[in-house]
Amino acid sequence: MRRKDREVTAPAFFKDVFEKSEMLTVAFNDGEYPYSVPLNFVELDGALYFHCAPEGRKLDCMARDPHVHFTIYDNVAVEKVKATAYFRSVFGTGIAEIVEDEACRMAVFRAIMRKYTGSEDIPEYKKPGKALIVKIAVTSLSGKEHAPH
Repeated sequence: MRRKDREVTAPAFFKDVFEKSEMLTVAFNDGEYPYSVPLNFVELDGALYFHCAPEGRKLDCMARDPHVHFTIYDNVAVEKVKATAYFRSVFGTGIAEIVEDEACRMAVFRAIMRKYTGSEDIPEYKKPGKALIVKIAVTSLSGKEHAPH
Protein backbone atom coordinates (compact mmCIF):
# COMPACT_ATOMS: atom_id res chain seq x y z
CA MET A 1 0.00 0.00 0.00
CA ARG A 2 1.50 3.29 -1.08
CA ARG A 3 -0.12 5.44 1.64
CA LYS A 4 0.96 3.57 4.77
CA ASP A 5 -0.51 6.41 6.87
CA ARG A 6 -3.98 5.32 5.71
CA GLU A 7 -3.49 1.58 6.12
CA VAL A 8 -5.64 -0.09 8.80
CA THR A 9 -4.96 -3.59 10.11
CA ALA A 10 -7.10 -3.76 13.27
CA PRO A 11 -9.60 -6.65 13.22
CA ALA A 12 -12.23 -4.33 14.76
CA PHE A 13 -11.95 -2.05 11.70
CA PHE A 14 -12.69 -4.93 9.32
CA LYS A 15 -15.60 -6.16 11.43
CA ASP A 16 -17.12 -2.66 11.58
CA VAL A 17 -16.83 -2.09 7.83
CA PHE A 18 -18.34 -5.55 7.15
CA GLU A 19 -21.29 -4.77 9.44
CA LYS A 20 -21.99 -1.23 8.24
CA SER A 21 -21.34 -1.53 4.52
CA GLU A 22 -24.26 -2.54 2.36
CA MET A 23 -22.49 -3.48 -0.86
CA LEU A 24 -19.73 -5.89 -1.72
CA THR A 25 -18.21 -5.71 -5.19
CA VAL A 26 -16.75 -9.01 -6.33
CA ALA A 27 -14.46 -9.33 -9.35
CA PHE A 28 -14.39 -12.69 -11.10
CA ASN A 29 -11.94 -13.96 -13.71
CA ASP A 30 -13.89 -13.95 -16.95
CA GLY A 31 -11.04 -14.54 -19.36
CA GLU A 32 -9.74 -11.48 -21.16
CA TYR A 33 -11.45 -8.98 -18.84
CA PRO A 34 -12.50 -9.20 -15.20
CA TYR A 35 -16.21 -9.30 -14.43
CA SER A 36 -17.22 -7.34 -11.33
CA VAL A 37 -20.63 -7.09 -9.76
CA PRO A 38 -22.02 -5.31 -6.66
CA LEU A 39 -23.87 -7.61 -4.26
CA ASN A 40 -25.66 -7.65 -0.92
CA PHE A 41 -23.55 -9.60 1.55
CA VAL A 42 -22.96 -10.65 5.11
CA GLU A 43 -19.83 -11.63 7.02
CA LEU A 44 -20.00 -14.66 9.31
CA ASP A 45 -17.04 -16.20 11.11
CA GLY A 46 -14.48 -14.54 8.85
CA ALA A 47 -16.09 -15.51 5.55
CA LEU A 48 -18.21 -13.38 3.22
CA TYR A 49 -21.51 -14.66 1.82
CA PHE A 50 -23.90 -13.51 -0.88
CA HIS A 51 -26.94 -14.99 -2.58
CA CYS A 52 -27.55 -15.35 -6.28
CA ALA A 53 -29.63 -17.08 -8.93
CA PRO A 54 -28.76 -20.71 -9.65
CA GLU A 55 -27.36 -19.79 -13.06
CA GLY A 56 -25.53 -16.91 -14.68
CA ARG A 57 -22.22 -15.30 -15.42
CA LYS A 58 -20.95 -15.28 -11.81
CA LEU A 59 -21.38 -19.02 -11.54
CA ASP A 60 -19.83 -19.60 -14.96
CA CYS A 61 -16.78 -17.60 -13.86
CA MET A 62 -16.58 -19.44 -10.53
CA ALA A 63 -16.70 -22.80 -12.29
CA ARG A 64 -13.68 -21.84 -14.40
CA ASP A 65 -11.75 -20.11 -11.60
CA PRO A 66 -12.99 -19.73 -8.00
CA HIS A 67 -10.40 -17.05 -7.15
CA VAL A 68 -12.02 -13.64 -6.61
CA HIS A 69 -11.13 -10.13 -5.56
CA PHE A 70 -13.54 -8.02 -3.55
CA THR A 71 -13.97 -4.43 -2.41
CA ILE A 72 -16.18 -3.04 0.34
CA TYR A 73 -16.40 0.61 1.34
CA ASP A 74 -18.42 2.95 3.51
CA ASN A 75 -18.44 6.48 4.91
CA VAL A 76 -17.70 7.89 1.47
CA ALA A 77 -17.82 11.66 1.29
CA VAL A 78 -16.33 13.86 -1.42
CA GLU A 79 -15.01 17.24 -0.37
CA LYS A 80 -14.90 19.18 -3.62
CA VAL A 81 -13.14 22.25 -2.21
CA LYS A 82 -10.18 20.12 -1.13
CA ALA A 83 -10.52 17.80 -4.15
CA THR A 84 -10.44 14.75 -1.90
CA ALA A 85 -12.61 11.89 -0.76
CA TYR A 86 -13.03 10.48 2.72
CA PHE A 87 -13.77 6.78 3.10
CA ARG A 88 -13.18 3.47 4.81
CA SER A 89 -12.45 0.54 2.55
CA VAL A 90 -11.61 -3.13 2.71
CA PHE A 91 -10.33 -5.10 -0.20
CA GLY A 92 -9.06 -8.61 -0.46
CA THR A 93 -8.99 -11.94 -2.16
CA GLY A 94 -10.72 -15.23 -1.61
CA ILE A 95 -11.98 -18.51 -2.94
CA ALA A 96 -15.66 -18.59 -3.91
CA GLU A 97 -17.72 -21.75 -3.49
CA ILE A 98 -21.40 -22.65 -3.48
CA VAL A 99 -22.71 -23.55 -0.02
CA GLU A 100 -24.36 -26.97 -0.17
CA ASP A 101 -25.26 -27.44 3.51
CA GLU A 102 -28.94 -26.50 3.96
CA ALA A 103 -28.54 -25.43 7.61
CA CYS A 104 -25.70 -23.09 6.64
CA ARG A 105 -27.71 -21.73 3.68
CA MET A 106 -30.65 -20.87 5.93
CA ALA A 107 -28.38 -19.33 8.59
CA VAL A 108 -26.83 -17.10 5.93
CA PHE A 109 -30.25 -16.15 4.51
CA ARG A 110 -31.42 -15.19 8.03
CA ALA A 111 -28.24 -13.17 8.60
CA ILE A 112 -28.72 -11.33 5.28
CA MET A 113 -32.36 -10.56 6.17
CA ARG A 114 -31.30 -9.35 9.64
CA LYS A 115 -28.63 -7.08 8.15
CA TYR A 116 -30.85 -5.52 5.50
CA THR A 117 -34.28 -5.53 7.15
CA GLY A 118 -33.65 -5.85 10.89
CA SER A 119 -35.65 -9.08 11.00
CA GLU A 120 -34.69 -12.70 10.38
CA ASP A 121 -38.11 -13.38 8.87
CA ILE A 122 -37.93 -14.36 5.23
CA PRO A 123 -41.13 -13.27 3.45
CA GLU A 124 -42.89 -16.02 1.50
CA TYR A 125 -42.17 -14.32 -1.82
CA LYS A 126 -38.45 -14.26 -1.00
CA LYS A 127 -38.06 -17.81 0.27
CA PRO A 128 -34.62 -19.11 -0.77
CA GLY A 129 -36.03 -21.94 -2.88
CA LYS A 130 -33.44 -22.45 -5.56
CA ALA A 131 -31.40 -19.37 -4.75
CA LEU A 132 -27.78 -20.20 -4.07
CA ILE A 133 -25.56 -19.02 -1.27
CA VAL A 134 -21.94 -18.40 -2.19
CA LYS A 135 -19.17 -18.33 0.40
CA ILE A 136 -15.97 -16.39 -0.13
CA ALA A 137 -13.27 -17.93 2.04
CA VAL A 138 -11.07 -14.88 2.58
CA THR A 139 -7.38 -15.40 1.77
CA SER A 140 -6.16 -11.81 2.18
CA LEU A 141 -7.49 -8.53 3.59
CA SER A 142 -6.32 -4.94 3.41
CA GLY A 143 -7.92 -1.91 5.00
CA LYS A 144 -7.64 1.77 4.24
CA GLU A 145 -9.17 4.85 5.82
CA HIS A 146 -9.07 8.53 4.97
CA ALA A 147 -11.03 10.40 7.62
CA PRO A 148 -11.59 14.15 7.79
CA HIS A 149 -9.33 15.89 10.27
